[in-house]
Amino acid sequence: MKKKEILFFCASLIILGAIIATAIVVIRNNKNNPQTKIKVKDEISGLSYSINTISEDDNVLGNPNANVVLINYSDFQCPHCREFHSTVIRLVANYSKTGDFAWVYRHFPTEEAVGKAKNSISKKASVASECVKEISGPTAFWDFIHEIYTSLPIDFDEADLQTLASKMNVNQELYLSCINSGRYDAKIQKHIEDGLAISKKDKDFGTPYNIFITRDGRQIILPGPQSYTTLNELVRIYSTTIRR
Repeated sequence: MKKKEILFFCASLIILGAIIATAIVVIRNNKNNPQTKIKVKDEISGLSYSINTISEDDNVLGNPNANVVLINYSDFQCPHCREFHSTVIRLVANYSKTGDFAWVYRHFPTEEAVGKAKNSISKKASVASECVKEISGPTAFWDFIHEIYTSLPIDFDEADLQTLASKMNVNQELYLSCINSGRYDAKIQKHIEDGLAISKKDKDFGTPYNIFITRDGRQIILPGPQSYTTLNELVRIYSTTIRR
């Protein structure tokens, strides 16, 4: 990763640190909410399906009460996801002061999901990211996945993941114990099941897959690596409309 990119991302994480903490507090305050599913209906096409609601178990960057929330299904070995990751990082940084935008990251290791591989490297990366979060906190989760998408080769392996965790000063004994525990398998499987359910309704499902939900209840489905210009305009227009 270029030095300029590293400085930009580190600065973004400093700005967003308080927002992550706020997100955790707000989500935990809603943990007794009996609702387990979100009904998604694209306001343009009418396409509809249900997915798991945002909960304290999700990885959220930004204000969970934002005017626009992106639920993003992603695969660590997906080339388009690498491209899209940097786009969303820019969006979160751009709206960090206004709190108009939040990003919910969900795992969709494609080869695992479609049965091409058991315990694929993409799933292992998902597990590793959750272990890093458990050991070093939410900010470390976002830092870790950022490094996977921007620094590691697309054909990375388990050793690369462990080396990355070590460079981030993640306790190695705790890391390996977590990796081998299997305690994040159910969480990742829940994300996979979401994606598979969507794919039955939407033939365009694939990673990255993006669902935008506005605070006033509108939903916009935008599959694929959408451009920063497109997404920034979407957030700007919907946020302006909601504020009126």
